Order: sequence, then C-alpha cells, then structure tokens
Amino acid sequence: MPLSYTYNWSLEDLKVLRGTEVKPPYLLLNEGEDGWREIVAQLPKGHPDNADLTKINEFLKDHAWACKGRVVLKYKHSVFQSGRLYTDHQQLPDRRLHGEDAGDSLYEDIMGLAGQRSRDLVKSFITKAMGAYSREAAHSSWNRDALGTSNFREIEAATMTRFPMLKLYDDWGIHAHNLEGAILRDVMLQGLQSR
Repeated sequence: MPLSYTYNWSLEDLKVLRGTEVKPPYLLLNEGEDGWREIVAQLPKGHPDNADLTKINEFLKDHAWACKGRVVLKYKHSVFQSGRLYTDHQQLPDRRLHGEDAGDSLYEDIMGLAGQRSRDLVKSFITKAMGAYSREAAHSSWNRDALGTSNFREIEAATMTRFPMLKLYDDWGIHAHNLEGAILRDVMLQGLQSR
C-alpha cells in the first residue's frame, strides 16, 4: 500500500511556504545581553561571520525551494553561545502520515514512558535540560514557562530511564548548537568552493 501524506496547513503555514527575500542581515541575536545586540548589528561586512553568510546567501539567491529565504546565523545571548544556522525552510508545517504525526524520533519513546501526549513538551524539557548548567536552572526555566513541576519530574524520569547515559544539566546544548552551526557553515562554504 503506498504511503499517503496529508497536510493540515493554515493560511499562516501557506504564507511561510511562499518564502522570503534573501537579503541581510544574516547575523542575529535572539536574547542579547550587555550590548551584544548592538555589537552584532554593527559588525563590518568583512567580519568572517558576515562574509561567510553573505557568500552562502549570494549563492542561494539564484536557486528555488519551498520556503526560500536567507540563511541566518543566530546567537543566543552573546556571540559565544549557540550560533546555529536557520532558514525559513525549517518552518515547514509538520508532515502527517495517514492523519498521524510521522514522528520517528527519540521524543516519542520518552513520551510513552512519561505518559505524555505532547511531543513539544518533551522536546522543551530536553532543550532546557541540555542547555542549563544545573537541574535548578532547567527547572526554573521550565517554571517560567508554566509547564508544570509534575510534568518536569515525569519527563525527567522517563528521559533517564530511556537514556541512562545521557548527561543533562551541564550546559552542553549551547556548545553543541555552536559546533553544529560552525560545521554546517564550513560544509556549505566547501560546497561553494567546489562548484
């Protein structure tokens, strides 16, 4: 039996599919602290981050894809935190298979063990727990979002049951995002050089 995909898209989703113009700025700061937003905004065009992202985006301007848009390097609080690459393409609506979430990730395993129905809640826990320097910091961030202490404990226990070797609460998430962004940028630049 062939697979059939159904899409439950809203008008907002369809606007995202249209994409956006590929133009600067290519460097952004999500939650700037101590003047970092101004520093990032004023980086010269020749700065390595700006130069690299400009090369990548200039190449992409002549191509077409769903949700076409610029590739942006986003930092979290300062240029030393996070540094992931983002595109509008990442905003494609969730794909459904026979009306059900296609899933296929570690989150579903944790959801089952925790008795949770929300993939987003589990993903939020993993993001907070891997990005925080302590359990208290992760729990505080969780509480700021009013996600429920019992949910935190249930998902934490399920996570450690499913992945007992996983190290949480050591600030690794932010460093991993930075490495991920740097690796992806290098791969894209190497691709540009080889064409």
